[in-house]
Amino acid sequence: MPLPPNTNEVLFTQQEHHADRAGLHYDYRIVLGDKAYSWASKKQVPEPGSSIILHEQPVHDRDYALSEKVVIPKGQYGGGTTYLKWVKKGKLVRGKDHFTIETAGGEKYLLKPLPKYGEKQWLFKNLNGHEKAAEEAQREDMLFQHLIRSYLSGKPIQAKIAEKTFAVLVDKGYTSPEAILAAGYDNLVEAMKEGGYKRIDEITSRRLMELSARLRSEYGGMTNLVRSPDLSKELQTFKGIGPVTAQIFLQGLPNVAQNYQTTQTPEKHRAILNV
Repeated sequence: MPLPPNTNEVLFTQQEHHADRAGLHYDYRIVLGDKAYSWASKKQVPEPGSSIILHEQPVHDRDYALSEKVVIPKGQYGGGTTYLKWVKKGKLVRGKDHFTIETAGGEKYLLKPLPKYGEKQWLFKNLNGHEKAAEEAQREDMLFQHLIRSYLSGKPIQAKIAEKTFAVLVDKGYTSPEAILAAGYDNLVEAMKEGGYKRIDEITSRRLMELSARLRSEYGGMTNLVRSPDLSKELQTFKGIGPVTAQIFLQGLPNVAQNYQTTQTPEKHRAILNV
């Protein structure tokens, strides 16, 4: 299917298709002139920031795409019944290998062919809230890196060794719970040794993995952790974190918040981090 041209006048529609052979699925269409460029999926519109795969369908005509109900005789292509679920006015903006749909209501979606998965496979991504999701991910990364840095600094080692080890972890990309767990014990031990740890490299590596696993499974991330009513007490429920490490973490939160460009009020960490 050739990509439609740029235009400020398109209709973006969804039809619920109860097909005799394929079963229930959803037809997505971009109506331009008398043509309706069409795709199908078993899934509804993805959540903001998420994607699904659409399967390209033949180009239909405008009337079919905008009909409230269409009964297709059994045995014909697409046999079954379609119901029009919604119609949204908008514009189409064409890129080099994709295009975006921007509705009059402010919604934004991306469509991009995926030839490596088949000539008729397309990526359909919901771009609504994308910037907010990116900001939240950045905040998670900064908070987790601050926790790791505080953890290392709270250990009975020289400050320069803690800083060097933290720099090694960042350089290797071990800056999220997922990255720590994916790296595994052996790689973490090597990173500790590279940073200057000698006697407690193994126990520290284990503790970092335990911390990462618990943070992900019990809290779902740093943002939920820092929402704890008594954050100092909550931090100390993690193995290897005592009063010193908790204090280092709390004292450093205003700087993390300032770097994140949130409010710079140091009195309340939850206000600082806007959580």
